[in-house]
Amino acid sequence: EDWEKKQVQFLRSHKFFTRTAIKELTLEKSKNLRLYEEKNGINHKKKWNKFYPVFKDYFLMFLGVCSAAFALETLLVPAKFIDGGITGIALLFKAIFHVNLSATIILLNLPFIIASYYVVSHRFAYKTLFSILFLGVMLFLIGNYLHFPKVTTDPILVAVFGGFFLGLGSGLAMRGGCVLDGTEVLALYTFRKTSFTVSEIIFAANIVIFTIAAFQFGIEISMYCLL
Repeated sequence: EDWEKKQVQFLRSHKFFTRTAIKELTLEKSKNLRLYEEKNGINHKKKWNKFYPVFKDYFLMFLGVCSAAFALETLLVPAKFIDGGITGIALLFKAIFHVNLSATIILLNLPFIIASYYVVSHRFAYKTLFSILFLGVMLFLIGNYLHFPKVTTDPILVAVFGGFFLGLGSGLAMRGGCVLDGTEVLALYTFRKTSFTVSEIIFAANIVIFTIAAFQFGIEISMYCLL
Protein backbone atom coordinates (compact mmCIF):
# COMPACT_ATOMS: atom_id res chain seq x y z
CA GLU A 1 0.00 0.00 0.00
CA ASP A 2 2.82 2.41 0.84
CA TRP A 3 4.51 1.62 -2.45
CA GLU A 4 1.35 2.27 -4.46
CA LYS A 5 0.74 5.59 -2.68
CA LYS A 6 4.29 6.62 -3.55
CA GLN A 7 3.62 5.74 -7.18
CA VAL A 8 0.62 8.07 -7.18
CA GLN A 9 2.77 10.90 -5.80
CA PHE A 10 5.53 10.18 -8.30
CA LEU A 11 3.29 9.95 -11.35
CA ARG A 12 1.50 13.18 -10.41
CA SER A 13 4.75 15.14 -10.10
CA HIS A 14 6.59 13.51 -13.00
CA LYS A 15 6.87 15.30 -16.38
CA PHE A 16 8.14 14.33 -19.79
CA PHE A 17 10.14 17.02 -21.59
CA THR A 18 11.07 15.65 -25.01
CA ARG A 19 8.48 15.81 -27.77
CA THR A 20 8.76 12.05 -28.42
CA ALA A 21 8.17 11.13 -24.78
CA ILE A 22 5.24 13.55 -24.46
CA LYS A 23 3.64 12.13 -27.59
CA GLU A 24 4.25 8.41 -26.98
CA LEU A 25 4.35 7.96 -23.20
CA THR A 26 1.95 10.48 -21.65
CA LEU A 27 -1.20 8.43 -22.33
CA GLU A 28 0.29 5.27 -20.81
CA LYS A 29 1.48 7.21 -17.77
CA SER A 30 -2.02 8.62 -17.28
CA LYS A 31 -3.48 5.10 -17.41
CA ASN A 32 -1.02 3.91 -14.78
CA LEU A 33 -1.80 6.90 -12.58
CA ARG A 34 -5.53 6.22 -12.83
CA LEU A 35 -4.94 2.54 -12.00
CA TYR A 36 -3.00 3.36 -8.82
CA GLU A 37 -5.55 6.00 -7.81
CA GLU A 38 -8.39 3.49 -8.14
CA LYS A 39 -6.46 0.92 -6.13
CA ASN A 40 -5.98 3.42 -3.33
CA GLY A 41 -9.54 4.73 -3.41
CA ILE A 42 -8.55 8.12 -4.80
CA ASN A 43 -11.14 9.89 -6.91
CA HIS A 44 -9.13 10.94 -9.94
CA LYS A 45 -12.09 12.90 -11.28
CA LYS A 46 -11.65 15.65 -8.73
CA LYS A 47 -10.80 18.85 -10.55
CA TRP A 48 -8.17 19.81 -7.99
CA ASN A 49 -6.18 16.66 -8.74
CA LYS A 50 -6.24 17.62 -12.40
CA PHE A 51 -5.32 21.27 -12.08
CA TYR A 52 -3.00 21.19 -9.05
CA PRO A 53 0.18 20.35 -11.04
CA VAL A 54 -0.51 23.20 -13.49
CA PHE A 55 -1.29 25.60 -10.64
CA LYS A 56 1.90 24.59 -8.81
CA ASP A 57 4.06 25.10 -11.92
CA TYR A 58 2.70 28.56 -12.67
CA PHE A 59 2.88 29.57 -9.01
CA LEU A 60 6.57 28.60 -8.90
CA MET A 61 7.13 30.49 -12.16
CA PHE A 62 5.38 33.54 -10.69
CA LEU A 63 7.58 33.48 -7.58
CA GLY A 64 10.68 32.98 -9.71
CA VAL A 65 9.92 35.95 -11.95
CA CYS A 66 9.20 38.20 -8.94
CA SER A 67 12.50 37.20 -7.30
CA ALA A 68 14.52 37.78 -10.50
CA ALA A 69 12.82 41.14 -11.19
CA PHE A 70 13.51 42.28 -7.63
CA ALA A 71 17.19 41.35 -7.94
CA LEU A 72 17.58 43.14 -11.26
CA GLU A 73 15.74 46.39 -10.56
CA THR A 74 16.69 46.97 -6.92
CA LEU A 75 20.23 45.58 -6.81
CA LEU A 76 21.99 44.85 -10.10
CA VAL A 77 20.74 47.66 -12.36
CA PRO A 78 21.30 50.52 -9.84
CA ALA A 79 24.84 49.23 -9.15
CA LYS A 80 25.53 48.73 -12.91
CA PHE A 81 26.24 45.06 -12.31
CA ILE A 82 26.11 42.54 -15.17
CA ASP A 83 24.65 39.06 -14.97
CA GLY A 84 25.49 36.17 -17.26
CA GLY A 85 23.54 34.86 -20.22
CA ILE A 86 20.93 36.75 -22.23
CA THR A 87 20.05 38.79 -19.14
CA GLY A 88 23.67 39.94 -18.97
CA ILE A 89 23.65 40.93 -22.64
CA ALA A 90 20.44 42.90 -22.07
CA LEU A 91 22.05 44.66 -19.09
CA LEU A 92 25.06 45.51 -21.26
CA PHE A 93 22.77 46.96 -23.92
CA LYS A 94 20.99 49.04 -21.28
CA ALA A 95 24.25 50.37 -19.83
CA ILE A 96 25.91 51.12 -23.18
CA PHE A 97 22.99 52.17 -25.41
CA HIS A 98 20.44 53.16 -22.71
CA VAL A 99 17.72 50.96 -24.23
CA ASN A 100 14.67 49.67 -22.37
CA LEU A 101 15.68 46.64 -20.30
CA SER A 102 12.33 44.85 -20.28
CA ALA A 103 11.87 45.06 -24.07
CA THR A 104 15.49 44.04 -24.71
CA ILE A 105 15.21 40.93 -22.52
CA ILE A 106 12.05 39.83 -24.34
CA LEU A 107 13.46 40.46 -27.84
CA LEU A 108 16.81 38.77 -27.17
CA ASN A 109 15.12 35.71 -25.71
CA LEU A 110 12.56 35.24 -28.50
CA PRO A 111 14.86 33.24 -30.85
CA PHE A 112 15.76 30.87 -28.01
CA ILE A 113 12.10 30.43 -27.03
CA ILE A 114 11.34 29.43 -30.62
CA ALA A 115 14.32 27.06 -30.61
CA SER A 116 13.15 25.49 -27.34
CA TYR A 117 9.92 24.46 -29.08
CA TYR A 118 12.00 22.09 -31.22
CA VAL A 119 14.90 21.35 -28.87
CA VAL A 120 12.86 20.58 -25.72
CA SER A 121 9.05 20.59 -26.09
CA HIS A 122 6.14 22.84 -26.94
CA ARG A 123 5.01 22.92 -23.30
CA PHE A 124 8.45 24.05 -22.18
CA ALA A 125 8.46 26.76 -24.89
CA TYR A 126 5.01 28.08 -23.88
CA LYS A 127 5.98 28.24 -20.21
CA THR A 128 9.26 29.96 -21.01
CA LEU A 129 7.47 32.48 -23.22
CA PHE A 130 5.00 33.23 -20.43
CA SER A 131 7.77 33.62 -17.83
CA ILE A 132 9.95 35.92 -19.94
CA LEU A 133 6.97 38.08 -20.98
CA PHE A 134 5.95 38.31 -17.33
CA LEU A 135 9.54 39.17 -16.36
CA GLY A 136 9.52 41.98 -18.93
CA VAL A 137 6.23 43.32 -17.53
CA MET A 138 7.54 43.16 -13.95
CA LEU A 139 10.76 44.99 -14.89
CA PHE A 140 8.75 47.67 -16.69
CA LEU A 141 6.39 48.17 -13.72
CA ILE A 142 9.17 48.25 -11.11
CA GLY A 143 11.35 50.55 -13.18
CA ASN A 144 8.64 53.01 -14.23
CA TYR A 145 5.79 52.91 -11.72
CA LEU A 146 6.55 51.05 -8.49
CA HIS A 147 9.95 52.73 -7.93
CA PHE A 148 11.34 50.39 -5.30
CA PRO A 149 14.01 52.07 -3.17
CA LYS A 150 17.66 51.28 -3.82
CA VAL A 151 18.53 48.58 -1.27
CA THR A 152 22.30 49.07 -1.02
CA THR A 153 25.29 50.49 -2.86
CA ASP A 154 27.83 48.14 -1.27
CA PRO A 155 29.23 46.03 -4.15
CA ILE A 156 29.76 42.94 -1.99
CA LEU A 157 26.15 43.01 -0.78
CA VAL A 158 24.92 43.61 -4.32
CA ALA A 159 26.98 40.67 -5.60
CA VAL A 160 25.84 38.29 -2.84
CA PHE A 161 22.16 39.18 -2.53
CA GLY A 162 21.68 40.09 -6.19
CA GLY A 163 23.13 36.72 -7.14
CA PHE A 164 21.03 34.97 -4.50
CA PHE A 165 17.66 36.41 -5.55
CA LEU A 166 18.42 36.08 -9.26
CA GLY A 167 19.56 32.49 -8.77
CA LEU A 168 16.51 31.77 -6.62
CA GLY A 169 14.29 33.13 -9.38
CA SER A 170 15.96 30.96 -12.02
CA GLY A 171 15.72 27.89 -9.80
CA LEU A 172 12.02 28.38 -9.06
CA ALA A 173 11.32 28.88 -12.76
CA MET A 174 13.14 25.63 -13.55
CA ARG A 175 11.08 23.82 -10.93
CA GLY A 176 8.04 25.17 -12.72
CA GLY A 177 9.24 23.68 -16.00
CA CYS A 178 10.83 26.61 -17.85
CA VAL A 179 13.83 28.94 -17.87
CA LEU A 180 14.29 32.71 -17.53
CA ASP A 181 17.32 32.90 -19.79
CA GLY A 182 17.64 31.66 -23.37
CA THR A 183 21.32 30.80 -22.93
CA GLU A 184 20.26 27.62 -21.13
CA VAL A 185 18.33 26.49 -24.22
CA LEU A 186 21.41 27.14 -26.37
CA ALA A 187 23.56 25.23 -23.88
CA LEU A 188 21.16 22.29 -23.93
CA TYR A 189 21.25 22.18 -27.74
CA THR A 190 25.07 22.45 -27.84
CA PHE A 191 25.35 19.79 -25.12
CA ARG A 192 23.63 17.31 -27.44
CA LYS A 193 26.02 18.11 -30.29
CA THR A 194 29.34 18.29 -28.40
CA SER A 195 31.17 16.68 -25.48
CA PHE A 196 30.85 19.79 -23.29
CA THR A 197 28.44 19.83 -20.36
CA VAL A 198 25.65 22.39 -20.03
CA SER A 199 27.47 24.05 -17.12
CA GLU A 200 30.70 24.38 -19.12
CA ILE A 201 28.88 25.94 -22.09
CA ILE A 202 27.05 28.48 -19.91
CA PHE A 203 30.26 29.29 -18.04
CA ALA A 204 32.14 29.90 -21.32
CA ALA A 205 29.38 32.23 -22.57
CA ASN A 206 29.46 34.16 -19.29
CA ILE A 207 33.23 34.59 -19.47
CA VAL A 208 32.78 36.40 -22.81
CA ILE A 209 30.06 38.64 -21.33
CA PHE A 210 32.14 39.50 -18.24
CA THR A 211 35.18 40.23 -20.40
CA ILE A 212 33.14 42.78 -22.38
CA ALA A 213 31.92 44.21 -19.06
CA ALA A 214 35.54 44.58 -17.92
CA PHE A 215 36.36 46.77 -20.95
CA GLN A 216 33.16 48.79 -20.55
CA PHE A 217 32.96 49.28 -16.77
CA GLY A 218 36.41 48.37 -15.49
CA ILE A 219 38.00 45.18 -14.22
CA GLU A 220 36.81 45.70 -10.64
CA ILE A 221 33.11 45.80 -11.52
CA SER A 222 33.60 42.79 -13.77
CA MET A 223 35.17 40.85 -10.90
CA TYR A 224 32.26 41.72 -8.63
CA CYS A 225 29.89 40.54 -11.36
CA LEU A 226 31.82 37.29 -11.72
CA LEU A 227 31.60 36.85 -7.95
